[in-house]
Amino acid sequence: MRYCVTNSQRVGGCYIEFYAGKYDGTHWHDESLYIHDDVFCEYGLHAVFVKALPQFDHCGVTKISLRAWAEILNGEATALQREILCEMDQWVKSRVAGESFTVLGV
Repeated sequence: MRYCVTNSQRVGGCYIEFYAGKYDGTHWHDESLYIHDDVFCEYGLHAVFVKALPQFDHCGVTKISLRAWAEILNGEATALQREILCEMDQWVKSRVAGESFTVLGV
């Protein structure tokens, strides 16, 4: 992966966590996908998420349905943003078994 990391690759705690299940009150799950907040902000991903999902909370907990995820993927984005979203989508396709996943903000 180029932009995202696994839990064992994390350095520090300033990451946004993509968690395959319903938020259980804990963080830093080994099966989650992580993107450093600096990368998320630098490449304007917050705007991409908010455009498709206005209630997206960068600093809180956001449940994302697979329908909303499809809207994020198909929304307006730069080539670099699409590259990052595709990396995230690989994780979604391989880890999310239900109808939604949770993003745990910084």
